[in-house]
Amino acid sequence: MVTGTCGVDKAKEGKMPINISISGVELLKALEITAKSQADLEAAGIEVIVGLDVVKFRTKTGEVVGAVPMGKALVLAVVSGKISGLAMKVAKAKKMIEHLIAKVVQGDDMESELHNPFMFSDSDKAAIAAAPDAASLVVAPATPNPVTPPEKSYTASTTLPDGWSVYPAGNMDSGNRVRLMKATMLYQPVFSTSDDSRYFMVAGVDHLRIAARYRKGRLSVRIEGDVQAIKQRLEDIGIDTDKLANNYASMHLEAIDEFVAAKALGAVLVGLDCGSHLPLPSLGVLMGKGA
Repeated sequence: MVTGTCGVDKAKEGKMPINISISGVELLKALEITAKSQADLEAAGIEVIVGLDVVKFRTKTGEVVGAVPMGKALVLAVVSGKISGLAMKVAKAKKMIEHLIAKVVQGDDMESELHNPFMFSDSDKAAIAAAPDAASLVVAPATPNPVTPPEKSYTASTTLPDGWSVYPAGNMDSGNRVRLMKATMLYQPVFSTSDDSRYFMVAGVDHLRIAARYRKGRLSVRIEGDVQAIKQRLEDIGIDTDKLANNYASMHLEAIDEFVAAKALGAVLVGLDCGSHLPLPSLGVLMGKGA
């Protein structure tokens, strides 16, 4: 069965989280992968899973037997048919996927070593940026037992790692602010660019922090830390990268209601996929607070 989804399902009525889903079937059809190849995949018991930055080929037992780097923005462009200026990237992605299908249906193990995007080595990033030919797409693990990346922690958990906690909501407007990279608590008040600003941390790992503010229909998001390492990912989700030299990036959305703001913030956090030590924030807690 060819299946799988990407990113954030199409809108449903009411104020509920919204995702934009793209199935493996939709992607293969949009790429004009032959019906025979799709049938061969199904016969081999291989599922196609469309993720945020890779298309995975997975067995029914959950084993990933192949992966093609393909960002969410490119996937959306292919499925929507809006590929103006992206023809070369689309052609390379199709070639890699066709190559991978030919291998996995023969039972060849084409597993790539998948990483947390914030743990890419310089050589990894260079290889992905260069969009390698299919023949050089898949590399064998560097060691017989590669280190498993840490699990993402965007879940509402009551157990947080040592040193991380949740700030009292009642003190958000009156508590002392800290520099964002020093914050360790969900909703902790932090500085932004101007001295009188007040944002609140909404996600964090050791080398990256994300803060947000939602007031008067305006959502602002600030990202500090090792932002140079995620420049492409920031651009893919529409965040301004002209301040990366100052170790931060930011986004401001005007005139949006609570429902749209919640979706936008969720899309940013899911798109960055940083493996935050903190649970997902609630826009209801952030609303109207800050300066």
